[in-house]
Amino acid sequence: MTKQDRLNQFLLDFADFLEKYYSSALTDISRETVDGAVRLKVFGPAESLMELWADGAEILIEFGEDHWHVDDYGEPCCYENIYENVIDGVLDVLNGRQSTYSCWSAGRVRGGGTCRGCTLDSAVEAAGEFFHGADEIRLKVWARETETHKIQQGQST
Repeated sequence: MTKQDRLNQFLLDFADFLEKYYSSALTDISRETVDGAVRLKVFGPAESLMELWADGAEILIEFGEDHWHVDDYGEPCCYENIYENVIDGVLDVLNGRQSTYSCWSAGRVRGGGTCRGCTLDSAVEAAGEFFHGADEIRLKVWARETETHKIQQGQST
């Protein structure tokens, strides 16, 4: 079984697990296969959406204002590390422990990231150089509306 096949199967099994045992945190899960890669879309309240897909050597997770890659680059690959890190990351998002932020200027994204227990102040601190020159910062927590904060020039938060 190839790495792609193993990651695909893991995502399908994980989707089944979420539907059966974690359904209170989501409203639906869709599954599709595109060019041999499984793609999941996990839908939740307040227009929350998380996408996961197996892309050859890794699993990509996209939520709110950010995305991250999960892989084990060792030889041989330790699939359990990938599985555990995906499960931990997804459950952190669904439980509201991990959120995302992005900094915008004139309608264009300048950058963003992921933080634990994100507040406006912690997002500004984490954003660093992305924040300078931004006119808004957006915060997304699972099952909550995206918060958009307008920033005046010279304002620290």
